Amino acid sequence: MSDIQQIYIDPITRKVIFKTVARVITGIDELIQVVVLSVINSPGKDPLDYERGGGLAELIGYNITDMAELYAEVARRVTFTEREIIERQAGTNIEAEAKLKNINLLEVTEGDTIDEIFVKLEIINELGRTAKIEV
Repeated sequence: MSDIQQIYIDPITRKVIFKTVARVITGIDELIQVVVLSVINSPGKDPLDYERGGGLAELIGYNITDMAELYAEVARRVTFTEREIIERQAGTNIEAEAKLKNINLLEVTEGDTIDEIFVKLEIINELGRTAKIEV
C-alpha cells in the first residue's frame, strides 16, 4: 500500500493542509513492488523475517572489476529472491495476477561511478503477464 501526499488549500481561509491518501495496489503492480523490495532488501535487515532479502543493494561499491563476475553474482541473488518469493506465496490465497511464476535477468550494466549498478528484470506472474523493470 502506497501513501500519496496531497496539498489542499482551503479556498476561504487559504490554510494549507497536507492530506495523505492511501492507494491500494493490486495485480502485477503489487507483484512488482514485492519483487523490488525483496531483491533490494538485505538478509538480516527485516526484524520480522531475519533471512528475507536478496541483498542486491549490498553489491553497490563492491570491488568487482569483471562484468561476468558481477552478472553471476546478480543472477545468483535474483534466483534466490525468486525462490524465496515463490515459497512465501505458496499456499496463500493471493490472486494469480499477484503471484510470481518467474523472474528473468535481462541485463546488468555499470553506471558512470562505482556505486551504480543497473539491473533489468522481467517479472512473470502466474497468468503469464510480464513486466520489465530496472532496479
